[in-house]
Amino acid sequence: MRRIVVVGGSLAGHRAALALRGLGYDGRLTVIGTEPHRPYDRFPLSKGFLTRQTDRAGLAIDGAPADVVWHLDETATGLDLAGRRVIVGDRRALRFDGLVVASGARPRDVVLVQGALGAFVLRTVEDADGFRADLEARPRHVVVVGGGLIGAEVAAYAVARGHHTTMVEPSDLPTVKAVGRPVAEHLLRLHRAAGVHVRRRTRMRDLDVRAGAVTGVVLEDGSRLPADVVMMATGTTPNVDWLRGSGLAISGGLQCGPTLHARGSDRVVGAGDVIRVPQALLGGESPRVEHWASTLAHADLAAANLLAGPGKGLPLSALPTFGTTIHGARIRAVGFPQVADRSRVLWGSVEAGRALVALGRGSQIVAVVSLDAHERLEPLVGQLRPGSSLDDLRTVSGVLR
Repeated sequence: MRRIVVVGGSLAGHRAALALRGLGYDGRLTVIGTEPHRPYDRFPLSKGFLTRQTDRAGLAIDGAPADVVWHLDETATGLDLAGRRVIVGDRRALRFDGLVVASGARPRDVVLVQGALGAFVLRTVEDADGFRADLEARPRHVVVVGGGLIGAEVAAYAVARGHHTTMVEPSDLPTVKAVGRPVAEHLLRLHRAAGVHVRRRTRMRDLDVRAGAVTGVVLEDGSRLPADVVMMATGTTPNVDWLRGSGLAISGGLQCGPTLHARGSDRVVGAGDVIRVPQALLGGESPRVEHWASTLAHADLAAANLLAGPGKGLPLSALPTFGTTIHGARIRAVGFPQVADRSRVLWGSVEAGRALVALGRGSQIVAVVSLDAHERLEPLVGQLRPGSSLDDLRTVSGVLR
């Protein structure tokens, strides 16, 4: 391959380009990114960056790939597979022999907040800058719409700064899909103890915007929450619009095979938030995973398998992992908590704030979550494999007591 194009100028794209060069690829390498910046790490935006433990310089990603042509502040708008061309903007085309799709995802409600002062999503460093500036100005009424990980992190930050903070969550339990029921119940107790007003089983109907600035949130039942600042943390949509009509499978994200080759072309691989890939632990189901560590694993494997070809490529074996700290509770997880329907405490006490929890779907173990017990999680990671049950993990965890 003499020409490889990487569509996506964030962590996945940068890592894929770095991996390609590290594997000895010396052909023309082009990266297309929609932001004007060189790639930076988004992971701290809802964490250390908000609290000023990390500054802009701290978001920089080390190890810029050598001899890369960067097309920044540009957007891929189409893909001609037969002609091996990525269309950029209105009509300019970049030819390729190999393509890495790392176009990521965008906040679901980005259009809703545009033009409304005080209304935010959290995806870019500019988003985080603006939100932080609003909360540092003076006491505010803050409404966080969405109770997933980002929503929980933002709510914890806002209430810790002394703001009147309300979380609006349509399910009965915030963060349950991210960490499972036992730890999510613990986080709900911590939210309430910290002063976060949690409105469960409640949906937002609209933003109340007057004179160009947000003044409240209108709920599904017609009631209204006053708000000076609103954070929309309602999930993301994969950036696959530019792939429509290309012949690639893009249902709910770019559909990839186990080697991360896109379904529809052996010359295309995918990495990061945009892809869906079969997971052996889930019997071949293909969830979309949006975690920092998974993005790195995808990018490394995608680069290697693009060069090797689908016949020699290795399947993805790394399980998703993530970590967060919310109201001081240090949480780490491996696997797929979002599909769990049962749980078992393997060690410690969730109520006491130190525990190791196994999550299962039916008899299959699908995830393990640690609460201030990261060192106890590591020995169990290797036990998460197809056919492992909750009883298997309970036996293994006996050595931890």
